[in-house]
Amino acid sequence: RAAVGHAASIGDNWLRREGVATAFALGESQSVSFRHVIGAMPLSGGEPPQELTTADGRMRLTAGGAAREVPFDSDFLRIGQPVAA
Repeated sequence: RAAVGHAASIGDNWLRREGVATAFALGESQSVSFRHVIGAMPLSGGEPPQELTTADGRMRLTAGGAAREVPFDSDFLRIGQPVAA
């Protein structure tokens, strides 16, 4: 289920009712950056991930008691960092 499209995101939708902001107003001096990561990684056992962590240029995915680590640009998401002017 998703709130697909501009009209759905600014109107009443199930995400909004759950407390998720699907639209917001920007002021003249504000800027927003949306960064996300999409990827696929084969794991044996077919179990869904239980934990995902990133640190020091690595991403660690834990599923079914096993862990897999791969290179990751941890600076890309800039979590907790201000947007550069």
